[in-house]
Amino acid sequence: MAIKRMEEDGLQAVYESPYQDRIDRVVDKLTQRERFSYDYASDPLYQAYAEAYQREGRRAAEDAVGLAAQNTGGRASSYAVTAAQQAGSYYASKQADKIPELYKLAYEVYRDEYESDLDLLDSLNDLDKASYSRWSDAREAERKAEQTSYQRELDELDRALKAEQLEYQRGRDALKDERYESEQAYKQQRDQVKDSQFERQQALREQKAAATASRQAAKTAKPSGAKTAAAAAKSEPADVQVYGLPGLFTKSEAEHMISMGVAEKVRSGGRKIYKLTAVE
Repeated sequence: MAIKRMEEDGLQAVYESPYQDRIDRVVDKLTQRERFSYDYASDPLYQAYAEAYQREGRRAAEDAVGLAAQNTGGRASSYAVTAAQQAGSYYASKQADKIPELYKLAYEVYRDEYESDLDLLDSLNDLDKASYSRWSDAREAERKAEQTSYQRELDELDRALKAEQLEYQRGRDALKDERYESEQAYKQQRDQVKDSQFERQQALREQKAAATASRQAAKTAKPSGAKTAAAAAKSEPADVQVYGLPGLFTKSEAEHMISMGVAEKVRSGGRKIYKLTAVE
C-alpha cells in the first residue's frame, strides 16, 4: 500500500539517480584515460611556431646575404653564406627550444582536464547525495504517515473488538442471571409441589386412619348394625388400591377420596379391584 501510494504521489519505490548517467560517463572517462604522451610533430601549436620561425629564419638569412653583398660590392662571399647560415640556425634553435615549453603546456592541459573531471565527479556525487536525501526524507515521511494510518485502523479494530466482547459478556451475564432466576423459580415450584404432595399424602393417611377406625367401630357395633354393614360390604368390591399410596381401601373410602379431590379413577380392572391414582 505504501509503495502504491508513493507512486501515486510521484515518489519512486526504488531510488533512481537523475545524475547516474553523467556520473557513469565521467567515471568511464577517468578510468579509460590514456597515459600522457606528447608528439610535437602532430602539435598544431608547434606547427604554427615552426612555420613562424622558419619564415623568420629565411628572412634573416636573406637579410644577412644582402648586407654582405653590399659590403663586397655585390659579390658573393663565404661571409655572406656564413651569415645566412647563422641567421637560419638561430631561428631553428629558437624553434627547437619551443618543444619543452609546448610539452609542459600540453601536460598542464592534460592534468587540468583530469582534475576538472575529478571536480565534476565530486559535484555530481554531491548532487546525487542531495537528491537521494530528499527522496529518502519523502519516503520516510510517507512511511510514517502509512504507519500512523495503519495504527489508527488497528486501534479502531481493537476498540470494536473490545466493544463486541463487552456486549457478549453482558449477554452471557444476562443469560446467567435469567438461568439462575429460572432455576430458582423451578426449585421453588418443586418445593411447593413437594409441600402439596406431603399435605395430600398426610390427608390420605388421615383418611385411611379414619376409615380404619370406622371399620373397627363397625365390627364392635350391635348385630343389626353388623348385618347392615355386612350387607353393605357384600354389595361392593372387597378392596380398592390407590397407586402412589400404601395399603388397600374400601370402595366407600375410595369414592370419598375421589370426592375430596385427592384421588381419581383411571380405570377399573378385574371384578374386585378399583385402580386409582393419587392426584398431585
